[in-house]
Amino acid sequence: FSAMQVVGVTALANITNSAVNAGKRIVSALTIDPVKTGLSEYETKINAIQVIKANTRSKYATEAEQMEDIEKKLSELNDYADRTIYNYIQMTDNLGKFVNQGLELDEATNAVMGLANLAGASGASAADMARATYQMSQALGSVIRMQDWRSLMTANMAGEELKKVLSDFARVEDIDIDSMIAEKGTFEKTLEEGWLTGDLFTKAMNVYSDAYSEAELKAMGFKDEQIKNFKDLAATAREATTEVKTASQLWDVLKETAQSGWTQTWELIIGDFDTAKKMFTSLQVYFSGIINATSDARNRVLEIALAFSKPWDAIQDKISKITGTVDKVTGAVSGALKPLEYFQD
Repeated sequence: FSAMQVVGVTALANITNSAVNAGKRIVSALTIDPVKTGLSEYETKINAIQVIKANTRSKYATEAEQMEDIEKKLSELNDYADRTIYNYIQMTDNLGKFVNQGLELDEATNAVMGLANLAGASGASAADMARATYQMSQALGSVIRMQDWRSLMTANMAGEELKKVLSDFARVEDIDIDSMIAEKGTFEKTLEEGWLTGDLFTKAMNVYSDAYSEAELKAMGFKDEQIKNFKDLAATAREATTEVKTASQLWDVLKETAQSGWTQTWELIIGDFDTAKKMFTSLQVYFSGIINATSDARNRVLEIALAFSKPWDAIQDKISKITGTVDKVTGAVSGALKPLEYFQD
């Protein structure tokens, strides 16, 4: 009985310790960790702004107008990320990649949200979506081939609905996709024909993000039945992305929300893009001046010390030469006197 009592007490103690440690991790993940991850998210945002600014400069009359539009789109992504199971850092990074491939800022924003909705409808994880989005971002500037499509397949995002949407867009752009499928046998094999451009894929992602109005879709040449299907598809994908269905997804959303709050806190502390640029550039100039002055002083002292040592080196060299000459003379004299040893004996 005593032995079983010890076992029972030990088991309860272990359970209690596990519960306490789990509680600590939960509290830390929602209070302490977001401070660091929020700073990382803030820095990712600043870097993305730099990329977007460099690639959209010619599309705005003034820099103030450009920054206002960029901040607006990033704010949309942040709000969207807070309501979904996906990560704002990934979305912001992808937005910069999409713009770098030549997409307009509006198109890039809608494409990022469209890919997230596609991932949500397909049941893809945040990591799967990140890998697929990175691969697709490399192909958006040209043509999407089979190797790019495989990244969607690996993430389970290349479903029949996506193929149907892409085929519908191909038809309204006078691409004979049906003949190609009949000839090649599968949708995937037709990609080697080079018909799926980055522009066409972006339009499909705009459907998933519900960026097009019914009037815009009708002007493109779509029928009422197709338009209804697009709207239903976007609604379903948005629900799948924003509705939390598991404990893991709940945990990810809560952490993302806490992290986004700290991102805004860091922006208030450090400042927006222009303020941060001025502050950190000033700090770099100031501390670089101190470091350079220290290096110059150290190197000057070393130069003076080496300069004093040079005369001694010269004297030592002369002494070595004289010693070498004396040794040679001594050797020659000893050699000349060797025969006298015979007569001496």
